[in-house]
Amino acid sequence: MIIEATDAEEAKRLIRKNKGKSIFVKAGGFEFNRKLIEFGGLAGIIFSAESLVRAQREEAVNLKREPLVNFDRVMARFAREKNVLIVVDLRGFFSREKVKCARNLAGLAQLAKICAKERAELRLVNYKSKRNAQALLHVLSCPTDLAKRAVRDSFLTELKLL
Repeated sequence: MIIEATDAEEAKRLIRKNKGKSIFVKAGGFEFNRKLIEFGGLAGIIFSAESLVRAQREEAVNLKREPLVNFDRVMARFAREKNVLIVVDLRGFFSREKVKCARNLAGLAQLAKICAKERAELRLVNYKSKRNAQALLHVLSCPTDLAKRAVRDSFLTELKLL
């Protein structure tokens, strides 16, 4: 079951209602993601191209070193402890606009490094070939074992996104 809620309290209510089922939540903002991962009870959180990378502010972003993605090490640790999968949906990820594509790839690289460091489970869905998806993660400095686990075929049938 995939929940597409914009409010954290509404999502928590739906998780409580469907307890015992395999529940995935579409990611939102930083606080939304943090509240749901800390709450637990889900099988995974799905990041799309829009929800993975934070919105760029007009002020001097480069002066302040803040994370590019809506996910951090603390959330990765909670995800590992509560067995929550971090799922990245690659549909629409490679935009024709070079700046957007570069930000998406940088966000995916940062997410992969966070998951590798905290040993959180990362999965990719909606990729064209398993080999290319694994190569993409290798290029983004993802460890080999995490890259292999991220493109497991059996996971795609469990999630039924395709």
